[in-house]
Amino acid sequence: MHPQIPLGLPSPLHHSAIGRLQGKYGKGVIQYLGIKYASLEDRLAEPQVIEYSGSEEIDATRHGPPVITPPNSAAIEMGFIQKEIAQLNIPEMSDIHGLNLNVTTPTEGGKNLPVIVYIHGGGFTFGSSSYPHYDQSKVIELSAIMDQPLVAINFNYRLGIAGFLTSQELRSAGYKSNRGLLDQRAALSWIKKYVSGFGGDPERLTVVGQSAGAVVQTLGLGDLTPDERVKSLLAMPQEQLVAQISKEMTSLGPTLDGELIPVVADFSWLRDQSAKAVPGFKWCERLLSIESQFDGTIFALVNLNFREQGIKKAFSNYAHESLGEESASKLLNFYGINSATADSEALESIIQFITEIAFYAPSIKLAEAWPGPVFLGHFNERNPWDGPYKGKTNHLLDIAYLWGNYNQSYTRQNWTVARALAEAVVSFVSEKGSLPEFKPENSLVTVYGPSEENISSHVVGWDDERTRRNDAIFQLADELGGLDMLLETAQGFLRA
Repeated sequence: MHPQIPLGLPSPLHHSAIGRLQGKYGKGVIQYLGIKYASLEDRLAEPQVIEYSGSEEIDATRHGPPVITPPNSAAIEMGFIQKEIAQLNIPEMSDIHGLNLNVTTPTEGGKNLPVIVYIHGGGFTFGSSSYPHYDQSKVIELSAIMDQPLVAINFNYRLGIAGFLTSQELRSAGYKSNRGLLDQRAALSWIKKYVSGFGGDPERLTVVGQSAGAVVQTLGLGDLTPDERVKSLLAMPQEQLVAQISKEMTSLGPTLDGELIPVVADFSWLRDQSAKAVPGFKWCERLLSIESQFDGTIFALVNLNFREQGIKKAFSNYAHESLGEESASKLLNFYGINSATADSEALESIIQFITEIAFYAPSIKLAEAWPGPVFLGHFNERNPWDGPYKGKTNHLLDIAYLWGNYNQSYTRQNWTVARALAEAVVSFVSEKGSLPEFKPENSLVTVYGPSEENISSHVVGWDDERTRRNDAIFQLADELGGLDMLLETAQGFLRA
C-alpha cells in the first residue's frame, strides 16, 4: 500500500543555527521551500550568504519568487520535453529576492545523510527551482525505499542580464562578471554551512548539473555615458529587462574572468591536470557523467530549426571555410551530406554531429582524463510523446525521467528506465551502489533504455555497438586535426 500525503503540516524544524522552519508534507517527504540563501544590495550586486540569529521564524511552505526570466519559461522548457505537467503556484519574479532554495528530506528524517544538489540548466536564460519537473520529492522517497536516504536541494541563480551581462564599465563600477556563477557558489556555501540542521552531511555533497555590444543598443542605453548606463540598468523595471530580451541576449552566459572561468573550455584542457584548467580535478572525489543519444536537439530547437531552408549549403560552405576542402569533404562524407541530400536530412546529420562533438566526445574524454573514480552512462530511452522528437532521445528527456515527475504520463515500460536511472543516481550519491567504473583497462558504461526493446539498463564496453554511439568520431578527429578543430567548426556554425 502506497503511503499518502499526511494531512496538515509537520512539526516545525528546530534548526540550531537558523531558528524554527515550518515545512510541508509531500509523499514520503518533508519539504522546506523558498528559503532565502543570499541577499543582494541591487540586481547586479555580489551575493551575500544569509546569516541568521538562531531564532528566526521562517514559513517554508511555498516556493519563493523566481529570478528574472522570460515569461512562461516553465512551459517553454516542458515544450522541449514535449509534455506538460501541472505548474505550481509561485510568486511573481524578483530581481532582488529570487535567490532562494528548496530542501527535501525523507519523512523519517535522519542524520549525516548524503546530499544531492541540483543546478538547473536553461542556457543561462531561463530556469527555476520551482519548475514542476524539477521537484525532487520522488527521488528522495525512492532513496528511503532503497534504504539509502538522501537530502535533496535545488536553488535559483541569476540569469540573463542580471546574471551574466558584463562590460568594462560595469566592472569599473564594481560589478563582477559571472554573477550567476557567484550565486551558485553562494548557494553551495549556504548548503555547506546549514545542511546539517536538515539531517544532511556537509562533507558528502553531490552536485548534479544539466545543460546553461548588442545588448546595450537593444536596451536603449547607447547614447548614455558609462555611469548613466550602469544607473539605468539598476533602475530599469524588471519587466522591461524581460520584455526586451532579444536573440542576442539569449547568448549571455559565463565569460572568462580569470577566477571562476580561468580558461576556455575545450578538449585541450582535459590534458592539463592542473587545478587551474579543471578545478574539479583537485577536489571532486567521484564523477558520474550521463549524456543522451540525441542531445544536440537543444541546438536545433533554439537555433538550427530556424535555418533549415538552405542549411545543407550553409553548413557545407562553412565547413570548407573553416576546415579546408579536403577536411570538409571528409566531414561531410562522414555524416552523409552530399549534393543529393535534402535540407531536412542535412539538418538531422548536423544535429548528430553536434551531439557527438559537443556531448558524446566530451563525456568520453572527461572520463578518460578524470583522476579519480568515474562512472559513465548513456541515456537511450526514446521520447514517447508527440512532437518533433518523438522516438528520439532528445535533450532534457533524461532529467524528466530522473526526477520522476512524469511517472503518470508514460507507460510502466517507460517507467522501468526512469526507475533504473533514479536508482543509479541514488546509489552513486549514497556510495552504496554497484555501478561499473570506467577504467582505462576495462572501460564499462551503463546504458539506460530503450524500454521498447525491454532494456531498462545494461552494462557494456564503451565501444560496444549496443551503446548506439559512433566512436568513429575520434578517428575522424585525428584525421582532421583533433577534436577541438571539430568542436570549433560546430560552435562556429551555431554562431554564424
